[in-house]
Amino acid sequence: MIKKTSISKYVKGEFGKNILTLGSGTVFAQIIPFLFYPVIARIFTPAEIGLLATLTAIFVIIVNFASGRYEMGILVAKTKQDAANLAGLSIILSFFVVVFVYLMLRLFFVDIISTRMNEPLLKKWLFVCPIAAFSIVIYNVYNEWCVRNGYFKRLAINKIINSTAITVSELFLGLVKIFSQGLIIGDMIGRVFSAAICVFRAVRKDTAAFKEVSVVRMKKLVKEFIEFPKYIMPGRLLNEIGKRLPVFFLGFYFNSDEVGYFAMTTLVLYAPVGMISLAIKDVFRQRANEDFKNNGNCRTFFIEILKILSIVAVIGSVVLIFCLPFIFSIFVGKQWDTAAYYAQILTIPILLSFVSTPLFDVIIIANKLKFNFLWQIYYVLITILSMWVGCVFYNSVEVSIYFLAIGRSSAYLISIILSFYCAKGNLLKTYK
Repeated sequence: MIKKTSISKYVKGEFGKNILTLGSGTVFAQIIPFLFYPVIARIFTPAEIGLLATLTAIFVIIVNFASGRYEMGILVAKTKQDAANLAGLSIILSFFVVVFVYLMLRLFFVDIISTRMNEPLLKKWLFVCPIAAFSIVIYNVYNEWCVRNGYFKRLAINKIINSTAITVSELFLGLVKIFSQGLIIGDMIGRVFSAAICVFRAVRKDTAAFKEVSVVRMKKLVKEFIEFPKYIMPGRLLNEIGKRLPVFFLGFYFNSDEVGYFAMTTLVLYAPVGMISLAIKDVFRQRANEDFKNNGNCRTFFIEILKILSIVAVIGSVVLIFCLPFIFSIFVGKQWDTAAYYAQILTIPILLSFVSTPLFDVIIIANKLKFNFLWQIYYVLITILSMWVGCVFYNSVEVSIYFLAIGRSSAYLISIILSFYCAKGNLLKTYK
């Protein structure tokens, strides 16, 4: 039987130490780009930032099917040998997938995408999407490896390297003006460099484990973890499509400037909140996984962390709604007032996502993968409906974002409820 505990126990205990380690690294990783947002926002136009946002939307979607999501099995693999083989499988599979995607983009879709998105420059820059996607897969695999093994200090350092590499590359190329699209090239260079560091650190620290990688073992794990590409991959793909749909809708129905304003909202508000939330998630799911192995559920732990996150979200909502215009004005300039207004509208769903994101992987740990898939379907559908009504019926960016805020808030509330029921574990054995 699990004893009831207090919030302070988690804050002061091992969980709190891991959160502090990873959280401090995450915060520092966010401070770096945040400090340079004022410069980047003044060097690049909304249209340039909008172009990068469109490319980002495309390559992040590629990431979510390139590896079959086999890397998500690294955490729950029975042995370190299996975890290493899943890492190898994910990287090899994603390499062949991104090569195939590149060929498809170049041969069949480049003209269609650039025309539909009202952005001729996409013809020139779509090639960066497969390169960036492969780099992110490597980063994600390393992230899962660190979480499994409790390498939170190493993971924190890597987040800082990733953030610094991308920001410095973007800033340098934006200032020297060597290339016409320094923002895009800088982003790609930063991601490739970060991926290379991940490979170096993984091989250097865990050489023995990766020597156990074999084709025979990877083939066996393909079947053993088939539910990950079957349920997790479609679910995560739907989730990422849902996240990026506003960019596609704004580009299709309006212009690159509106995409740029929405992207700046993401940079200043979504990114910091999301990164902190993911830091908590990485520590939470390791502890939740241990509780499930030992007790068959993590209900008590789940409730205590939910309380902490909810308190932070409520306080954050009040502060941000009133302070966002000032924050945007100081950090990125008056020319981004429109982005500040969009951020105010989206404050509630963003902070609900702050609560729901760390807790949502309980569904995977509890092996309720169908719950995950069904929620992702709802998330995409409510996003499509929200943006479609705002763009088509009202022909208004503002109205579209209001509908988006309402729709996504409902999705995040549902995800919290689903996560709570899955945290009870043994009470849901009949549903798999």
